[in-house]
Amino acid sequence: MRSGVSVLCAALAVSSANARQNADSKPTYVTFNVPGAVDTFAYGINSKGYVAGYYDDVQYGQQHGFLRHPDGAFETFDAKKSASTYVEGIDDDGRVAGYYWSDFRHGYMRHLSGRIEVFDPPGSTDTFAKAISDGYIAGYFHDAGGSYRGFLRAPGGVITIIDVPGSNFSEVVAYAHGLAIINGDSNNGPEFSTCFVYDTSKGTLTQLFPDENLGTLCASINADGVILGEYVDIDEVTHNFVFAPDGTFSSFDVNGATETHPAKITHNGTVAGTWLDSFSHHRGFVRNSNGKITKFVADKRNGFDTIAIDINKHNVITGWFTDNNNIGRGFLRVP
Repeated sequence: MRSGVSVLCAALAVSSANARQNADSKPTYVTFNVPGAVDTFAYGINSKGYVAGYYDDVQYGQQHGFLRHPDGAFETFDAKKSASTYVEGIDDDGRVAGYYWSDFRHGYMRHLSGRIEVFDPPGSTDTFAKAISDGYIAGYFHDAGGSYRGFLRAPGGVITIIDVPGSNFSEVVAYAHGLAIINGDSNNGPEFSTCFVYDTSKGTLTQLFPDENLGTLCASINADGVILGEYVDIDEVTHNFVFAPDGTFSSFDVNGATETHPAKITHNGTVAGTWLDSFSHHRGFVRNSNGKITKFVADKRNGFDTIAIDINKHNVITGWFTDNNNIGRGFLRVP
């Protein structure tokens, strides 16, 4: 892959006026590359318009973290002694979480000031921090016994290990307002997953849909406890779901998709994710709280695959796409 040219237009910055528009408005797209990068992969956006991700450098092909400011300016960073730094998310206070390579993989949290905290759960031989919200970091780690175990790290640094009963693979994938969601192996076989909800105040672990003989894979939870994910029906066909605390269950599919992968649900119920067409090309989608689904690509003239990763409370979506030269570039979809 060759380096792309960054497209940074102040007129397309995320303004408060744009942010208040809903997901059905005609959107504007901003595409960008980190200066000097081969490929740019955006992995998170917060309510203030900060975008976090990582990029491949030109000289060595190594990965480094970046923070894109709302005005389009970039900061780049690496954890100390890192061979490669990966970013997995950003919270509304500008804290970035991810993991990096040195002797093995370690988790880290970068503050908006630039200070980086490095951590590993006890007994970890590889740590993967996968999401951050309100300073809580969700992820999983590999232990010396060969198991993958979930963890939740509190803002003060206390780490709680959370294992799905009977599973040798547990991953905490998201946290919001005292609740964490965890995926683990299912008793139905390794091709199926089971989702659990962990209540941090009670220390309880509750299986989602315990009476259904289905595989479930959770992706996101919002501040109201609404959970987004995928499930496999009795015919082993995969669908997507939104499940509310009051028991309301909504199933949905993207029309024409061979696969659909929901990524994030906002406080107002808007969902962003990725779907595959019949040619196995990735495309983005956004589903509003009324169930209307809109498909999109980040760049119609110069785009190939579009991967939608995150959406903030203003319905601004970020992720990356590959252009016609197979260069990875970040994007914003501004409603």
